[in-house]
Amino acid sequence: LEGAVACCAVGLNWFRDSLGMVATAPELSDLASSVESTEGAYFVSAFSGLLAPRWRDDARAALVGLTLAHDRRHVARAVLEGVALQCNDVIAAMAEDTANEAATLYVDGGVAQSDV
Repeated sequence: LEGAVACCAVGLNWFRDSLGMVATAPELSDLASSVESTEGAYFVSAFSGLLAPRWRDDARAALVGLTLAHDRRHVARAVLEGVALQCNDVIAAMAEDTANEAATLYVDGGVAQSDV
């Protein structure tokens, strides 16, 4: 089975290029790991819709749950956790469709290098 999550790198690039909160993508992971949680902030990287398992081309990116206590570290963590949550949705859908849990999971791309 194969599942696709759109806009993973786009979300990271948006944080780096459009918001200018870091100079390089690896800095995003360092920044995100400097806090233990997002403290309730959530990011959905749906700049061009959502692929599996939602299949919503009308979905758009969202950053929600912010308070004055949040800073760029929390947003960085929310961006990375948002990617992980979308991947988790795909894995859960696969398990439901096949009645099996994945024995092995292969990931690629730069975000796969993050420990967050």
